[in-house]
Amino acid sequence: MGQLPARATAPVSGAHVVHHRKMTSRGIVRFWNNEDGWGVIDCEQTPGGCWAHFSEVEVEGFRKLTPGRHVTFEWQKTSGPVEGFAFVAVRVHPAEDE
Repeated sequence: MGQLPARATAPVSGAHVVHHRKMTSRGIVRFWNNEDGWGVIDCEQTPGGCWAHFSEVEVEGFRKLTPGRHVTFEWQKTSGPVEGFAFVAVRVHPAEDE
């Protein structure tokens, strides 16, 4: 059986995501824009922040995050900035111990 294709991130103008190396980290939501459906997650491994799109948020109902909330997320380094960020989240969910 062949390998499944890498999970694609949400389309962003000018986005270039490196698909070969995903990392998992725990971080804190710095900012979230409910209207536009994106935000920023901070952790030591993603200096400057990690851009996140609502389509990558794994919660019931309306996909959003709350600033200050701890999350666990998979991220990748981009080959070019995405909305000004060098890192992009490819899977996000609230931290289990909250």
